[in-house]
Amino acid sequence: MYIKDGSQETLIKMPYYACVKVNTNFKRLFTILGMSLANIHISEIKNSKEKFLGLIIGESYHRAIDAYYNVVIIIKEIAKETVHMELFVIGGRPLENLHSILKEASIDILKMLERQKISYKIEEENIHYFRELVD
Repeated sequence: MYIKDGSQETLIKMPYYACVKVNTNFKRLFTILGMSLANIHISEIKNSKEKFLGLIIGESYHRAIDAYYNVVIIIKEIAKETVHMELFVIGGRPLENLHSILKEASIDILKMLERQKISYKIEEENIHYFRELVD
């Protein structure tokens, strides 16, 4: 995505975003994701409604862009065997095809779930995630 900065256009990096409904229990998903990403921070809490919430922050290297990208995953327990997952893949060098590389990285995470026999449904996807904050 380009933004106009005076008379010059600048290529900016936009994260890939997906909202995914995952058909498994929170603990299983949290453990699988937590063990699969490098340079990781994980945190889980139980909210007042006795549902689990989790945050997973990881980093990975992509050879095609010769750069690191970051993965941020927020997971929320909806029911005993249903988890809502928000997946953000951010970073890399500003390239014309960066959005497709970041999407590819997210697909790798989803394929990992498939290998664990976990089904899911992508409910929302945005390859140029951008939300403006308004006062």
